[in-house]
Amino acid sequence: MDEAERCHKLAYIASGRLLIQGTAAEVVARQGLTTWAASGGDLTALARKLEGKPGVDQIIAFSNSLHLTGLDAARLEASIDAVRGDAAQRWERIESGLEDVFIHLISKAEDRVIP
Repeated sequence: MDEAERCHKLAYIASGRLLIQGTAAEVVARQGLTTWAASGGDLTALARKLEGKPGVDQIIAFSNSLHLTGLDAARLEASIDAVRGDAAQRWERIESGLEDVFIHLISKAEDRVIP
């Protein structure tokens, strides 16, 4: 995705269907995602605690951190607040990136594909 951020225009296609197109900034902005990054501590256990919680639409491992993303910022933050407490974990609200958006769009597209 690093290369994609340098492109003038992007298009995401899944199963022959155009999901979105535009500049990198437009593609990210149109999704309206909120993303938090968590690092430190037992991230696998953290992911299990947050899976399926209100506002947590996706949990993605990125190197040594987790990206927690959702469409409802307030519900996402409330679910995160409920599990925050491990001093070894660091939390930061970050800008959603193209990878967060790509995974979000692909997962929505897969939900609509009939095998």
